[in-house]
Formats: sequence, structure tokens, C-alpha cells
Amino acid sequence: MSKGTLRMGLLCALGLGGVPLGCDAGDSSDGDDGLGGTGVNPGDDSNGTTGDGSGDSSPGDGADSADSADSADSADSADSADSADSDSDTGDQPIDPANMIDDLEDGDALILAAGGRRGAWYSYNDESAGAEQLPPEPFEPTEGGPDASLYMAQTTGSGFTEWGAGIGVDLNNEGDPDGGDGVRMIYDASAYQGIRFHARGNAPIRVKLLVDAIVPSAAGGSCAEDCEDAHGKIVPLTEEWAQYQVSFAEAFQEGWGAAADFDPSTLMSIQFQVSADTDFDFALDQIGFY
Repeated sequence: MSKGTLRMGLLCALGLGGVPLGCDAGDSSDGDDGLGGTGVNPGDDSNGTTGDGSGDSSPGDGADSADSADSADSADSADSADSADSDSDTGDQPIDPANMIDDLEDGDALILAAGGRRGAWYSYNDESAGAEQLPPEPFEPTEGGPDASLYMAQTTGSGFTEWGAGIGVDLNNEGDPDGGDGVRMIYDASAYQGIRFHARGNAPIRVKLLVDAIVPSAAGGSCAEDCEDAHGKIVPLTEEWAQYQVSFAEAFQEGWGAAADFDPSTLMSIQFQVSADTDFDFALDQIGFY
């Protein structure tokens, strides 16, 4: 199985030069493109409906008028309640500050030190000859983002022909002050249901949730062979910023590697990857658990 080298961005700011851990590339010999063959819908899961508020009663005598007014008031109240429910379903869902993995507002590649998490953003790809991915090592946030955000995690590139490229974060990796890859360790995310994030881009991404069972032992996991077939979900992006979510319950493996149960108590890394032969430009911001 052909594997690229992960390039960890901000760990270099800790004195690290390389990047840990294999991306869930897929087995290039099997022709997997890193996105898998099964698409799924974006994770905002908005399906709210509103009341129609219609009424066909007409006023008659005084009692009828009062009844009609009461009926109209009741319908208006129902419409208002339904409208509020719809806004709640379709609008951005807040992320508890304690559950924010990174909002990138500090302008560096380290994730937020909250909930026992420690790690940094990194980029990775299949190292196809002549291909290019930005930002270069070390990873640095880009100015901009949704609304009034100051910084975002953005990557662009083209020419990757084996399985593609992406960016990601480790959730429990303190880095190596001597310039090595650092050690990827497990993070217990069992208290959460999934992740939310803002994104925009010109291509679908596969959101990958790397647990201990699929990470090679050499990279800190417990997998011995046919590793890196991560659980995940395909998220189609648009050029406009939107919030998406991926629940742990809907994450699936692509099927080319060793089968493994998804255990959120052994989560190690979250990655966002495009498939091979894609000219890509996508950005992320405000990534957190829910």
C-alpha cells in the first residue's frame, strides 16, 4: 500500500520538523480514491418545517369574530413556534467553548488547550511527483474565515494522483522538542456525539476520524496490517461558508483495509481529505465536538 508522508505544521513551531502518522490514504493498488464510493449528505441535518398558519374561518357575529380572532392568534402562535424550531434546526449550532478543538483565532497552528487536548494542524499528501500543496511546511493559518473570523485553516493544491491530500489535527500529541514526529496518543471523545465545523471549498472532502485500531503501531496505534482505513463521512462543500456536522454514529470505513469498530474513546486524529486528481481549495474554521 502506497503511503504519503504526513507533514505536521505547527509541531515545527515546537521544534518539530516532520509530521507524524499516516493519513488514511486508502490502498492505491486497489484504486481507492480516498473518498470512497459512497457519498453522504452534509452534516447540518436540517429538516425543520414550519406551520402553514392557514385558516379558512370567516367572522360572523360577535362570538364568531372572537372565535376567529382566537383561532388566528392560535395559528400565529403555532407559526411562530414552528418558525423558531425551523431556525434552530437550520441555523448554525453553537459549540461550547469547552468543546472547541480550534477556532484558529490565535493565529498559530496549535489547537486550543482545552479538555485535555493538545496537538497541532498538519498537512499531508500522497507525494506524487510534481504535485504541490499549500501551505508549505510548517503549517500556518490563513487570514480570513466565516463572519468576522481572523484566521482559518486553508489548503490548496493539485497534481496528486495516488489517493489525494488533506489537512488534519492530532488530539493528543505534545510533539517532540528534538525535531521528531512526536507521539500520537488516544483521546477519549466518548462523551461527545460527533464534530461540527465551518467549511467552504470547491470539492467534496472526506472527514476522517482516526481511532487507535486503524492507526499503524509505528505511528502510535495498535494496527498491525492493512491499516489506515479510517471511519468517516463524505461532505460536499460549496464556495460559501456553511456549518456541517459529522456524527460518530454515521462514520464508516471504506472497506479496503482491516475492519475495526469505531471507538470514540480511542480517537487520535481528525482529518479532512480530497480525492486523487483534484484541483482543490478548501478552508475550515471553528472545529469542535458536540
